[in-house]
Amino acid sequence: MGLAQAKLHNLAGSGFPIIKCILLLHGVEAANLAFLQKPFLPDDLVREVREVLDGSPRNEQH
Repeated sequence: MGLAQAKLHNLAGSGFPIIKCILLLHGVEAANLAFLQKPFLPDDLVREVREVLDGSPRNEQH
């Protein structure tokens, strides 16, 4: 990813955990990646979106 994109925070959700690895391999920085493993609850999504908007995504699966 380019320098301008390096500061972007990313929220990904998938039923396939390998997607997180693929994103990391393609240049998404782990510090900027929040990942939700499907299925997830609406409250989990709201919490992760709030954290991404606040600029502090976690690298945890919920």
